[in-house]
Amino acid sequence: GQPDWANDLTPDHIRIIAERAEALGFSHLVIPWHMAMPPDEFAVNMGARWPHSIAAAGMLLGATRTIQVAPLVVAPCHQPIELAKALVTLDWMSGGRCLPVILSGYVQWEFDLLGADYENRDAVTDDYVEAMLALWRDAKPRYDGPFVKVPELVFEPKPRRGRIPLWFGGRTKRALRRMAKYGDGWMSYATAAADIPAAVDYIRAQPGAEA
Repeated sequence: GQPDWANDLTPDHIRIIAERAEALGFSHLVIPWHMAMPPDEFAVNMGARWPHSIAAAGMLLGATRTIQVAPLVVAPCHQPIELAKALVTLDWMSGGRCLPVILSGYVQWEFDLLGADYENRDAVTDDYVEAMLALWRDAKPRYDGPFVKVPELVFEPKPRRGRIPLWFGGRTKRALRRMAKYGDGWMSYATAAADIPAAVDYIRAQPGAEA
């Protein structure tokens, strides 16, 4: 659950934490994702205040100069072209310091609230990633997937360093295969410590995965 002192944090406190983390040599800051909370024990346990992860990332990137900022993003709960634009804008304006953590999500209540597809969330996530990669990579991207249709268009800006590194969360076999295919890092949140070695071995065993 969220500690009581978190309720008293101000934007200035958060900025100071980010600046101190950068000065101490931390590699990245992680920003969690939730859009809203159901009014039950979930909200009591998790806390009510959840700033928008992408908007908060913009503030923290602007308050720092070297540290990477990693907003968690439940991809199926966003429009994919808008999401690609938001993430590449953060990357481009920060000099390549945005490190998105792509998730498929797990709270059905939130999906229903946002009109997102909970049942097909893994397939939607894969399709969104493919579409975003095309938008970031190609001069005149075009994409025709089962959930995303992008006509030929011009899409700028492009990533500052040629590509945006992507981390992925999740502990199912499908999530681990997604990580192996597209990812630069795996967020093992909610994975028991004893299960992590086997999960890493599974990722490394997938075709095309780098050791």
